[in-house]
Amino acid sequence: MITELHSVIDTASSDPAVSRLVITGMGRFFCTGMDLGKSTPVAQEKGSSEAQFARLTELFEVIDRCPKVTIACLNGPAFGGGVGLAFACDLRLCTKAATGTLSEGRMGLCPATISKYVIREWGTAFAREALLSARPVKHDQLHSLGLDAEVAENPGDLDKKLDALLVRLRHVSPDASRMSKELVRLAWKHAGKGEQASGIEALFHEMMRPDGDGALELREFQSGRPVDWDAYTQKTKTTPGAKL
Repeated sequence: MITELHSVIDTASSDPAVSRLVITGMGRFFCTGMDLGKSTPVAQEKGSSEAQFARLTELFEVIDRCPKVTIACLNGPAFGGGVGLAFACDLRLCTKAATGTLSEGRMGLCPATISKYVIREWGTAFAREALLSARPVKHDQLHSLGLDAEVAENPGDLDKKLDALLVRLRHVSPDASRMSKELVRLAWKHAGKGEQASGIEALFHEMMRPDGDGALELREFQSGRPVDWDAYTQKTKTTPGAKL
């Protein structure tokens, strides 16, 4: 499943017809992390831990680097790597049944590959407590910290809230979303450094291009016609087999 998910996200990242990616679960759980009934988190032979580390790290990085808006819909509890999956995404919606449990400590492990995303999103103090206690963090705590956009009563309500969010995002340029994501990434990785300053300048010049999304949006705004970017993408960028 890790390889398949990595491939899907990698393909969508380079497809101009795709603007957003939604990750959710089926059944009671959003994602329970590693399937301990079929595998073991402990390396069984020399070199296997390196392969496990690379596979997991690359998955979370491809989600984090994805130029599209990524949305995690937590239909239920998330454990271990499932928490990382949710918080490597840009936005989250959840039901009242959703929790996030950094459960690795109960198995003598630590959440190594997901730690940078969890600590980035949760903040150091809160993440430290959750890491050390391995307790379920409930939906109301996640929401109070601004870690999810909305809380739904049930899965049906979650679908409605997702639909409403997707409608709002239709009016946000995919290029603007990509550049905004890069601004956040620069602030996280290179705060106060030359890389952040040069990156901001490059994005400024990119957004000011006369053939860019900003120029089109400004012309339409002055004409009183808000751009439906999904419709525009379908008309100008859809490739055979691509789906929005």
